[in-house]
Amino acid sequence: MPHIPGQKVAGRRAQIVALLLLRVFLGVFMFFFGLDKASWLLDATPLLTQLASWLPDAPPASRWYLERIIPGAPVFARLIPLGTMLSGLALALGFWTRIAAAISLVLVLSLQLGAASM
Repeated sequence: MPHIPGQKVAGRRAQIVALLLLRVFLGVFMFFFGLDKASWLLDATPLLTQLASWLPDAPPASRWYLERIIPGAPVFARLIPLGTMLSGLALALGFWTRIAAAISLVLVLSLQLGAASM
């Protein structure tokens, strides 16, 4: 394949645009994921109910995790919505993107582990 002078620049630009769109869309998703759980800021009961419903059928790794998380559910009920909304905003706006991505990953994986979806 012959080398076209602008081909490398155009490919790099397309990659940058794709990553920008991915970052923005994931940020918006995470923000609304947290906004959906904003009621947890005032009442931890929905989180406790969800965790308790996962416990009976949980495999050993998820059961171990849930048994350690449930006592701290009132704290986590505040951290999860705040963490997801703030990390989503940071991703969407481009602030501290690596830290925001790491926080988002930890939050999503913790919920997936608790739900035994992994």
